[in-house]
Amino acid sequence: DPATFGPVRPTATPISLQQSGGQLVMTVRLVADPQTIGAPAVSYANLVSTDGADWSPAPAGTPGPPTVPAAGALTIQIPGGWVAIAQPDPGHPEGWNSPDGRTWTAEGLLDAGGSTAPTEASLPITATGLCTTGPPAPGAGATPTATGTATSTTTPTGTGPGSVVAVGSEAVPPATGTPTSPAPATSPLPEQGRQAAIWVSAPATGWKRASVNPAPAAGGLETVSGCARTATGLIAWGASTAAGGDSVPAVWRSSTGAAWNRVNVGAFTPGSPYPLTDLAGTGNVDLAVADPDPAGGPAPTGPDPASASGPA
Repeated sequence: DPATFGPVRPTATPISLQQSGGQLVMTVRLVADPQTIGAPAVSYANLVSTDGADWSPAPAGTPGPPTVPAAGALTIQIPGGWVAIAQPDPGHPEGWNSPDGRTWTAEGLLDAGGSTAPTEASLPITATGLCTTGPPAPGAGATPTATGTATSTTTPTGTGPGSVVAVGSEAVPPATGTPTSPAPATSPLPEQGRQAAIWVSAPATGWKRASVNPAPAAGGLETVSGCARTATGLIAWGASTAAGGDSVPAVWRSSTGAAWNRVNVGAFTPGSPYPLTDLAGTGNVDLAVADPDPAGGPAPTGPDPASASGPA
């Protein structure tokens, strides 16, 4: 209630710092949550300082916000251009598109879920992979001259050959997942595990949340590492939590990218290496590889290599 608690204060995140005209110029990204549940508003502002301690709004003509995605962004080529997803600050993936990989247009933030979810700033999102729903673009695999981010809003009804799928995970809110009031952006809700999150974007329609079923076990850790288009449709891979609470490898399938279902694979049992880090298929057999220790610690005992195959 704004009358009781006052307006929601935006969260400011520094994203660039440069020296210009004998002063420091800092560009910050402002994420303002709405008064009701929904997508946040994103804007940029410049601040200037002569000593790095005291800052004031930059005068007109000061260099503006970034015009290319942040370094290290996920990128993919599609017919007619490039799509990118970057994460310049934790929990807030941002989307970009480009016709040629040189000039980029920001699309905004990925949404935080359906209409009953807390505000975007309260549920950290991580984007980890991109794929297309149609044939690869000519020359796909090359690296553009810039990198970027992605955005999402509602449940999609369908996709076309130029659609892009983004995969990742988001924090699960406490208890029922429908808090009585959104948490302030400066006080994120405590995580009760993570769940798979997938978005799909078609040209000129923006990013929309895809459905992912079933939901992970309460308190579980579910992530999607990547996705690909195969002869039998779209497939995504990562890790989920079994009924007993053990983490296991996981794959999901979809025909359009708008709705995904986890596949029951007999080889994915408690104790199997996880998460899956890559996958390829022939149409009859899928082969997946896993990294049992992403931190690079001692290799676990047991069979080698850490891979499993089957009609996933």
